[in-house]
Amino acid sequence: MVKGAEAVHAANPTVLVILSGLNFDTSLSFIRDRPVSLTFKGKLVFEVHRYGFTDGGAWANGNPNQVCGKVTADIKQTSTFLVDQGWPLIVSEFGGDLRGTNVNDNRYLNCFLALVAELDLD
Repeated sequence: MVKGAEAVHAANPTVLVILSGLNFDTSLSFIRDRPVSLTFKGKLVFEVHRYGFTDGGAWANGNPNQVCGKVTADIKQTSTFLVDQGWPLIVSEFGGDLRGTNVNDNRYLNCFLALVAELDLD
């Protein structure tokens, strides 16, 4: 990851360098144990993905309030902790079926958008 970030910077020192997470880009928790050390400053951005299907059928089968609490805690543990540390974080992919026919997606989106508002993410 560091070599790739340095290569991007070397090729174009004016662009942002975006680093993705593990597990289909749902987790950046490894940064806690292995912080990224680069030769440049002020250009590093982290990105994460999250969908209703990320948590399997939990939304359709479980109590929505309990599932939302678990998912919110997981998102905070695996990615939004970086915001608290002063790092920029992009949720580059999220969403669901907007036809309203998928219980998983309907419940997930309500929970996720509430978290985005709570954390004042853009």
